[in-house]
Amino acid sequence: MSGGMMLVDVSGKASSVMSVKGQMVDFDTQRQALDIGSEDQVLTVSAGGLPNWEDAAAGGATITTQEISPTTDQTTTSGSTAVTNGSITLANRTDGVVLATYFQGANSTVADQIVCQLYYNGALQKSVNSRLATTGQSQLITISTTDDLDGGSMVCYWGTGGGTATLFNAPTNMSRCVLFEVS
Repeated sequence: MSGGMMLVDVSGKASSVMSVKGQMVDFDTQRQALDIGSEDQVLTVSAGGLPNWEDAAAGGATITTQEISPTTDQTTTSGSTAVTNGSITLANRTDGVVLATYFQGANSTVADQIVCQLYYNGALQKSVNSRLATTGQSQLITISTTDDLDGGSMVCYWGTGGGTATLFNAPTNMSRCVLFEVS
């Protein structure tokens, strides 16, 4: 029939190979039943191109978080840096990485710069300076870095180029260093 549609009766065909709840039909040289897999198995394709039940791979990523939360209203003076509430010791996990994101809010008694720094095992990883245009202006700075999860230490520093700076850590103006450890 040219340009038309051919109807084929397939009723009852799959049921002739399926007899157990959860079975599916697959085809190699003929239609055949594929039994349902066991709990925690996933359907894969074998090297021969046929469906195959296999145990699901164990695990997945392990993600933990740690946080440095500085004491509110810390101050630092011109040319010095302050430790914002100490340091964090990272986990020690093979093939793991850490993403450290440090955000701080601060203001200064003079129009100068605020600096935000992340150190890993005593070495500077990232530093950002932000210039305050006017005295008393509030500034939010965010920096991020990554490193290996080898049990090292992450420390946050902050400071000002002039005058006295005050670090914020209140519900409306928070300063934090959040570390996401993934392995």
